[in-house]
Amino acid sequence: MLVAVGMKKKKLSILLLFESVFTVLAGCLLGIIASIPLVYYLNRHPIKIGGETAKVYERFGFEAIFPTSTDASNFIDQGLIVMVIGLILSLYPMYKVITLNPVKAMKR
Repeated sequence: MLVAVGMKKKKLSILLLFESVFTVLAGCLLGIIASIPLVYYLNRHPIKIGGETAKVYERFGFEAIFPTSTDASNFIDQGLIVMVIGLILSLYPMYKVITLNPVKAMKR
């Protein structure tokens, strides 16, 4: 619609890029903030594995618990990976805007 009313495709592509960056960044930050209390709790109270699985763990010399790590690099690395994936996925809408024919789009 913006292209049909006169907005340049380059400006619309940049607008979509910024929108994608801010959306992905906000999602990453909120995801990290929401997961910190859960990971901290599970670090203090790890999940105990029971039954046959616990016996298999002990037979191989492992403790039958599911520990978590509160190392900050885990959160940062995962956030960066999600950011990169989000930016790569934002290329598709930019491609669609660049190849858009406004007359055909308005007919749909």
